[in-house]
Amino acid sequence: GHISGFVGGLIAAVAVQRRPSPPELLR
Repeated sequence: GHISGFVGGLIAAVAVQRRPSPPELLR
């Protein structure tokens, strides 16, 4: 839903900062 997408984007941003663009999370 709306919040789910927001949280997903937030986690993705943090993951990218810790790791070099993880393809598994982007899928």
